[in-house]
Order: sequence, then C-alpha cells, then structure tokens
Amino acid sequence: MKKKIISSSLVAVGFLLGATALSALADWTAPTAGCTPPTCNTDAPLNISSSAQSKLGKLTINAGSVLDEVGLTILGKIKIGDSSAVAGTANNKVLTSDANGVGTWQNNPIKAWVSWSRSLNGGAGGIRSSSGISSVTNAFSPVITFTTPMANANYTAICGSTAYEGAEETAFAYGRTTTSFRVTSAIGSGSDATNELDCIILSN
Repeated sequence: MKKKIISSSLVAVGFLLGATALSALADWTAPTAGCTPPTCNTDAPLNISSSAQSKLGKLTINAGSVLDEVGLTILGKIKIGDSSAVAGTANNKVLTSDANGVGTWQNNPIKAWVSWSRSLNGGAGGIRSSSGISSVTNAFSPVITFTTPMANANYTAICGSTAYEGAEETAFAYGRTTTSFRVTSAIGSGSDATNELDCIILSN
C-alpha cells in the first residue's frame, strides 16, 4: 500500500515539474533557424516574461529599419551610466551627444535663470520665477544678483527684454562679477525702459 502511495506521489510531482517547465518555456521566444540577423533572430532567446535579463555584449535595436521609426519604448524609469569622469552619478547632469550621436553625461551649462518684471514708470518690480537668483534691483538698468557666487566671471548671460509698448528689445549684459551683473536694453531710460526681463546664465 505504501509503495502505491509513494508511486502516486512521484507521478504527481512529475506532472507539477513538467507543467512548471512548460510554463517557463512559454515565456521565451525561440530563435528562428535558417536565416541571419537582422532578418530574424538566431541569437539566444529573448525573455519576454517579467524576469530580469542581462546581456554582456552590445545590443542594436531596430537594425535595418527606417531610422525615424520608434525603435525602443520604455514604460517606466530609465538609468544611463558611462565611464566618463562626469558619469551620471550626480544631480543636474545633461545627456550630450557628439558628432556621431554618442551621448555622455556632462555638467549642466545652465547655472541660473530669472524672469522679472517692473511696474509702470519704473516702480518696484518683482521676480516672477527664478533659479539661483537672490534679487533683481534697479528698474531701468536691472542688477541681477546670484544666490551663490560664481567660481569666476567667465559666464555667459543671455537676456531679452520688452518695453512698455510690447516691442522686443535687445538686452545687453555687462559688468559681470562673481556675484552679479547688470542689464540694459536698447531703450535704457524713461518710461520705455525695460519692463520685462528674462535671462539665462550659462557656464563658459
């Protein structure tokens, strides 16, 4: 009697193991025989289950297809690392491509930015939005002061302004120091002086 129970148990376990194996195989896409990439897949099967999969060598996606097609869609977060000195191990890095389209993590060139406006006839103005800017003073020739001083004065300040008539003006950034710089517009004084000001400060 005991032998029959043991035999039945072994058969049941065998069925369970077989079913598990078939389920695992169903999660893998088998390679296609008789053709070569990129026509079809002859490499190791691709795991299409929720299990993680790693590949040691390089991987090309959408090879031989039209370049403007979407070759990769990622639903979720993405992490990109490289071996350069500024690999994406710190905040505020920018993925930058070279002439061949190869991307590396580089320092963010935008050091600060500000959007500012003043009231009618040079009254007290205010910062609408900014990053890295502590204050904007002097309505007719605004002085932009940084929250944290720059390492040196070799930065680039790109500014644009609008007069009260609504016309875009050419804005000039000058008097750069490590703590602030001054901006004047093509119309530098009177009621037509700078009304709205937008500046982006880039590292040199």
